[in-house]
Formats: sequence, C-alpha cells, structure tokens
Amino acid sequence: MLEQVEGIAAVHNETDSEVLIKKVLSTDPEMWFNLARWAKEHGYFESWERKLALGLGIFIKKGRISHKQAKQALRLLEQAQQLGFKPLDK
Repeated sequence: MLEQVEGIAAVHNETDSEVLIKKVLSTDPEMWFNLARWAKEHGYFESWERKLALGLGIFIKKGRISHKQAKQALRLLEQAQQLGFKPLDK
C-alpha cells in the first residue's frame, strides 16, 4: 500500500486528471478511514477535511471520485504525512 501512496505524490504536478484519479482510486479505502480516525485523535484538520477523508474511503470502494476529490485527497495525504501519519497506521 505504501507504494501506491508514494505513487500519488509523483502525480502532484501531472496535468492529466485521469492519471491522478486512477492513482487515488488505486489506494486502499481503509487508509482513508485510518487517516480520518488518526486526524481526529490528534486534533488535525478541520471537521470537513476529516469527513472528506471518510468520504474518500467510501467513494474509492465504489470506484468513483472526481478530479476535485482526487486533488483534495492528494493534499490531505501529503499534509497528514508531513504531520506524522503513516499509511499503515491503524
């Protein structure tokens, strides 16, 4: 799973929204649930951002996200990792 997450960062400057969406869709939905839980436990992010992380997990399970959601996913994940989130955290 960590390889998938690292792959997202490589797309940060990519202009092709389909590539970005596919990269985010390739992540484990459980990682987004874990990120939301971790952020709440540590007091990180606004409530709407934590809800977005939960929603991303649901949308990824369904296999559908928008370009805007994919961009927000990248932003959240990068910020969380800078704050100490490890994608394998439970």
